[in-house]
Amino acid sequence: MGLKTVVPVHFIWLIAALLLANVSHAKTIPGDFNGYQDDNLSAINISDLSLMPVRQPAEFLMADRNVSIDSLPLYRFRPLRTENLNQGLTDQAFWVRFRVKNDRLNNSRQWVLYHEHPYMDYMTVYVQNKDGNLIQHSLSDRRPFTDRPIDFRTLAVAHRTPPQSHTDVYVRLSFSGHETMSLSLFLASPVEFNKMAQDTMLQQGLYFGVMLLLLVVAVVFGVMLRQRVYWYYALFIVSSGLMWAKLTGLSYQYLWPQSVFMQNEGFNIIFLLTSITALQFSRVFLETPRLLPRWDKTISVLQVIMLAGIGLRLLGVYEEVLVLSYVSLCTLILLPILGWRAYRKGLVYARWYSIAWSFYAVGLLLSVISAGTNVFGWGMAPLGYAQLGSIIEAVFLLIALGERLVSWEKDRTEALKEALSDEITGLGNRRKLQAAYQEARKRFTGEGSPEFLALLAIDRFDDLLEQHGHEAADTVLKDIGATLRGLSRDEDVSVRYAGEEFVLLLQAPSLRAAYELIERIREDFEQTPTQYRGLFIKHTFTAGLTEVTAGGKFISQQEAIVRAETALKQARAAGGNRCTIYRPGTQNQE
Repeated sequence: MGLKTVVPVHFIWLIAALLLANVSHAKTIPGDFNGYQDDNLSAINISDLSLMPVRQPAEFLMADRNVSIDSLPLYRFRPLRTENLNQGLTDQAFWVRFRVKNDRLNNSRQWVLYHEHPYMDYMTVYVQNKDGNLIQHSLSDRRPFTDRPIDFRTLAVAHRTPPQSHTDVYVRLSFSGHETMSLSLFLASPVEFNKMAQDTMLQQGLYFGVMLLLLVVAVVFGVMLRQRVYWYYALFIVSSGLMWAKLTGLSYQYLWPQSVFMQNEGFNIIFLLTSITALQFSRVFLETPRLLPRWDKTISVLQVIMLAGIGLRLLGVYEEVLVLSYVSLCTLILLPILGWRAYRKGLVYARWYSIAWSFYAVGLLLSVISAGTNVFGWGMAPLGYAQLGSIIEAVFLLIALGERLVSWEKDRTEALKEALSDEITGLGNRRKLQAAYQEARKRFTGEGSPEFLALLAIDRFDDLLEQHGHEAADTVLKDIGATLRGLSRDEDVSVRYAGEEFVLLLQAPSLRAAYELIERIREDFEQTPTQYRGLFIKHTFTAGLTEVTAGGKFISQQEAIVRAETALKQARAAGGNRCTIYRPGTQNQE
């Protein structure tokens, strides 16, 4: 089966690059090099190669950076096992050597060798077929991406082993300075390499697609709500996305393929920016200046140090900033604790924040340990877990922001309700009446429904206050508030207007129906004395009622109050404990 039957058309150029790679970026080294010098040494059989990691019988060696291939101490090579993959921070050069053999009778076997990590300053591959010349492939992140022999996010080279033959391979890996060294190499057939590249792009496409969606949501909320916390979240999403584009090699492949500086020097800068934006988002989201002032001061100091680190990196300082960037990422591991502390302080939505950062912290911790030490031999796996954790974290942070918005809206509603409520009776206040009156005006304009306003005043309230005291008077006020709420409809608005005076703004089919409702309330209040410390305090109220939509016009609130007050005075003049309807040109009407 040919390549064209299994490879999509848009990857034909990649296959072509693989076929030409060992011609376009290779040079033959004159002289004699005998490789292993041991034809009986075990080899990796690539006759049916698909995709496999380079492990034992492959061997590795740590050597001084000035050691060349023809002066290698071959006796010092050791078997390359999984636990040897991550070598931690080092400035030494590492060599990996192995032999591949092709047992096929007639067909040569092409294979691709690639490094798992996208950041590798120098990768020099020496290949020598049996009875052939030594060929050198020099690959480097210190060159533009377009100089690579294979258009892939990590350094890769292709070679062909003849039938019934073998190829000796020596790989030199090194950095310009101290860096985390990985010896994780892979062998693949061109078809499997192509499939792996497609699968990787699909996974990364899903990741960055979700992150882009979250970014759009954050920006939309930031514009609509004008709350800076959403902008800080958006900045964190951007910096986090850039960090993962760097860690996966996609930034060099697609964002800045000609910028050697950004590929090599941008790592530490983007790490520090990610930490700074994460901490700034946390400060605003968790309200640390108010709830956790000591933590907030510490975070501020850390952010200043990180900003200074970015400045130093731009000035050419490397190793100190490298350590600082790793430390800055490690500080993010403490953010679940910060969220928990804020939750204990009463910030309910901080629980989602803690859950979000817990996912990220585990993957991040494993990645830092794996990259900086040889404790784990998991290759890129911890980075994959951390990237998955980062997207889970971003989603949970959005949930936390949603709960924060709900909590903020609830607090705003409660504050508005409190601002429009009377503390003693629980009814509305004058501001509530003003808002309700405007709504009634709009309703009348749209529907033409009649509206009425009644002004109620408790009779002889000063005598009650003098005889029983303020506490008893407050109890009576609470009772009339309960009566108004209980006997009026939900759409009616009851407010405490001033002292012992109350206003009821109501809808009714007619003036007579409104009058009968006030009478029912008055009779109930009269027939239900207030119980206070074993006493039964009798009470009544007098009311004035007016229509605010008479003659097809909606009168002003001030005019309605004046008319209702006029009717109230008329009712009191008639003896009180009654409701009087305001009628222009008449003294009173019961």
